[in-house]
Amino acid sequence: MSIGDHVSATRVHFETHDGGLWVFREKYPTWDIIAKIKIGNNVYIGHNVTILPGVTIGDNIVIGACSVVSKDLDSNAVYAGIPARKLRNLDSYFEKCKSKAIETKFLTKEEKEFFLRDNL
Repeated sequence: MSIGDHVSATRVHFETHDGGLWVFREKYPTWDIIAKIKIGNNVYIGHNVTILPGVTIGDNIVIGACSVVSKDLDSNAVYAGIPARKLRNLDSYFEKCKSKAIETKFLTKEEKEFFLRDNL
């Protein structure tokens, strides 16, 4: 498995083998299918995502929560679903986020609490 720089993942399941071979285990007890997962740079992987064997995830990607990544994901896009599919390109996602973003990242805890109490 390889993971690039600036990757965020919470409770993600990385499946690097094909457990389905179990049905052939009696006849072929030595078989395994194992494949490397590759994750690029600047990737956000949502909560409870499953990534299947042999998948390559490009750069600048957002993967929505509870998605199942079964195929390679091209760079600069947002993906979600079972199986994960492209929802939009990153430029479109930026425009959506820009209209909703609030400037709280560098506030102190007290400043953030005050801001959120007054604005939400």
